Amino acid sequence: MKRVTKMLDLKAAIKKAETKCGKKVATARDCGDKWIFTFDELEGKMTTAPMFVFKEKDRSEYFFIDDSENALHGGKSVDLPTRED
Repeated sequence: MKRVTKMLDLKAAIKKAETKCGKKVATARDCGDKWIFTFDELEGKMTTAPMFVFKEKDRSEYFFIDDSENALHGGKSVDLPTRED
């Protein structure tokens, strides 16, 4: 029997990223197998590293630009869904 993997859509990935980070997503890029998110920064607070949220594996991880210098420029920029506060 073939195992079906559930893919995270953009809204689910944003929710996962915001829950893990504790901040609102500011930008999103679609890089095929993963989403890349940056976050709104709060005045006077430390900057949060961008985060990968993988579409297939229910995995997320922060990355540092020095380690993945082209990651924020790769993929396709996507509009964030409308938020209901």
